[in-house]
Amino acid sequence: MINNLSTLKEIELYHFKRNEAHLILDTNVLLLFLVGIYDIDYLKDCPLMTSGNKTYNKEHFELVEKIIKRFPNKIVITPHIISEMNMLSRIKIKPENRLNDYFIKLIRKLENYKEHLIALKILLNSVGIIEFGITDISLIEVAKQKKWLILTDDFNLYRAFEKEGFVIYFSRVVANEIYL
Repeated sequence: MINNLSTLKEIELYHFKRNEAHLILDTNVLLLFLVGIYDIDYLKDCPLMTSGNKTYNKEHFELVEKIIKRFPNKIVITPHIISEMNMLSRIKIKPENRLNDYFIKLIRKLENYKEHLIALKILLNSVGIIEFGITDISLIEVAKQKKWLILTDDFNLYRAFEKEGFVIYFSRVVANEIYL
């Protein structure tokens, strides 16, 4: 089953039909949201938002915010995502006073999210552990167990698991909502 969750309307319909569904945030999308909450003007200068092949801006933040608002009290992260987000933030957000302010806002926001842990034994025996790593596999395992959605901007992760029907590719939503 390939999902068609590539517009806000389709995501909203999915959530309406499956009200028990939660939204699991992958690291890049979570970072986009948190940096935007911290300082929307910092998105254009933050190395977390402008490195690699992704460049996020205010419109991307507003879109991810709209998606997240469709899942009130149903946002999920794994300890692996928190760890990855922490490590990337500490490396890329400078100067230190900016990092401190960022973490204060981040902590307040993360307190509202649910954490879901997958046993190490399950992670280590999962298909794709070598290709995708523990962080991504933690998302996949939670989504499979709970029948929840993942919001990611990782194309390889999306392509590998799109047939499962629980992965939303953020770039596709961006293309349909911002650039069309």
